[in-house]
Amino acid sequence: CVGPRCSAVMESLGLLIIAILLSTSGFICCDDDIKYTGCFDLGYSLRFNYHHHISYITLEQCIILCRGLDTRYAGIEKSDNFCYCGSDIVEESIRRDDGLCDVPCSAIDSRTCGGDWLMSLYEIKREPSGAVGDRVKILIGVTVGVRLYD
Repeated sequence: CVGPRCSAVMESLGLLIIAILLSTSGFICCDDDIKYTGCFDLGYSLRFNYHHHISYITLEQCIILCRGLDTRYAGIEKSDNFCYCGSDIVEESIRRDDGLCDVPCSAIDSRTCGGDWLMSLYEIKREPSGAVGDRVKILIGVTVGVRLYD
């Protein structure tokens, strides 16, 4: 397989595989790994280390992204598909009533993923330095090759 058309197909397949792996919530994030902190205005609630737009984002994807960036908090605004990662909450941040963060994370998840210009904020729990967790998570990469014939 040669050329730009083939490269585009391979990139799409790679992204599809990553999306499938990330959407398998049972293997990625557990309820014990996060603690709901509250519903906050989007404006300056976190000292943002990072924020990213991901289409059809899930809470699990946001937690993984923020954990990978070694931040303490993950904020999600699912209605606009944004994930916010930060190390601490800004003193001037405005906490809103939890009922205003009314966008469900999914049909089978009771947690909320933000609201209208609001984010649900979750603290990412960390294990003590040097401790070995009681869960082992293995991610297996799969390479798929496709050959196109004209």
